[in-house]
Amino acid sequence: MRAFPFGGQRLAPTLAIAGLILLVHGYHYGVEDEAIYLPAVKQILNPSLYPHDSRFFAAQTGFTAFPALMAFLSRVSHLSVHATFFVVYCLSVVAFVWVLGLLAGKIFPEARSRWAAVLVPCALWTMPVAGTALFIMDQHLHPRNLATIALLVALLGMLEGKIAIAPAALAVAAAIHPLMALYGASLVVMFAKRGWALHLAALAVGIPLAWYWLPPVAPAWRQAANSYYFLSQWEWYEWLGIVGPLAILTACGRWARERAPVLGRVAEALVRFGVFYFVVALLFCFVPRFAQLAALQPMRALQPIYLFLGFFAGGILVLRLGRHLAVLGMLFLGLCGGMYYAQLKEFPATPHVEWPGLKPSNEWLLAYDWIRRNTPVAAYFAMDPRYMERPGADFHGFRALAERSALADQIEDKAVASLSPALAEEWWTETEALRDWSGFDSQAMGRLKARFGVDWVLLERDKSPRLGGMECPYENGRLRVCRIE
Repeated sequence: MRAFPFGGQRLAPTLAIAGLILLVHGYHYGVEDEAIYLPAVKQILNPSLYPHDSRFFAAQTGFTAFPALMAFLSRVSHLSVHATFFVVYCLSVVAFVWVLGLLAGKIFPEARSRWAAVLVPCALWTMPVAGTALFIMDQHLHPRNLATIALLVALLGMLEGKIAIAPAALAVAAAIHPLMALYGASLVVMFAKRGWALHLAALAVGIPLAWYWLPPVAPAWRQAANSYYFLSQWEWYEWLGIVGPLAILTACGRWARERAPVLGRVAEALVRFGVFYFVVALLFCFVPRFAQLAALQPMRALQPIYLFLGFFAGGILVLRLGRHLAVLGMLFLGLCGGMYYAQLKEFPATPHVEWPGLKPSNEWLLAYDWIRRNTPVAAYFAMDPRYMERPGADFHGFRALAERSALADQIEDKAVASLSPALAEEWWTETEALRDWSGFDSQAMGRLKARFGVDWVLLERDKSPRLGGMECPYENGRLRVCRIE
């Protein structure tokens, strides 16, 4: 059997496909979940940062070595945090392509199908995963990306019969993203002869223990829990995003039993894995006693399922339709074009690739940069609790880029608050205080200062509260930065 061309002697194809991922899906800094992880990295490098609100990222980042690792790499490399994140992101993309290529070499019988199996998931890199609020992979450096690569290494070890590789890879994943490592370990166990029975036994033991030990659900936690935790709040088409992939994988497994036995084995394990966590998600959703466990997001199991769905689709299509490569190539280019367009729409006010050292032109990022350079490290900000969704913000995190403390928001802090009932209470108190933000005046700002100690505000010019005599030392076309006296 001809060796798959992703080897030490053929690094160029790996780099070319990694470059395709960067070209199609872009790269962004300080967006979405980096609003949680970046402050943790920066606080390690400068402990004086975030004196008022570090609990709103420490509750999540305290379980991972990712912030310490990134802070260490920034120190030893003498690179900025932005440059460090970008370099590690690029290396992770190369590693993903490389490992996926090795997996393709174990599963598909010919070179063309292996190439296709690698290329399709790379084209679908930022595809949403049903109603989970996840992507297959993120267009920023998320520890989940690194944990996914470790999971692929663990699966490769299982397929090669090198069993010791799997626990070592999963240990790396656990250090980086414990929750994804849990689901990764579960998937690896599904490859065992009695993997399904082991899962059912764990469920039989876990249900009575959870019933006994879980405390009553607090009202604040109910407010902090995201709607996507609960299947009952998914749209009908998001339910199709569960059933459809499992049905397709079942068909793939049956087709592959004689033609590609390893593919069939992987597909069947993925179906068992998906069905198990679908049942678990139903329990968490419809049994009130287990509601708090929904924060574990069992439908995260769909993320590796979606990844392998693209992997199998590419390889099988070329095996079945190899005489029509030109048509398949056109479909692939159309897929890349569609994903590229989707990313431009997702971040319309931001460059497609946020290169390190690139001077920001986005008015939100310019305001964050001014705040970072011109306000005291101990400054404490109030702003619209849904600021990340505002036009032009493009989901960039205030703490991550302005490097200043802020009252809790309704986007990223909401997710972190659901990890702890006590933190949920604090989150609820702060976000309720900001509920009528657009109607605030300078007196309401003064009450915020008296209650929480905030002394600065970030305001949008077109919907600013009535400012009275507040001093605003910075403004641009969209935003004002004002001091609460």
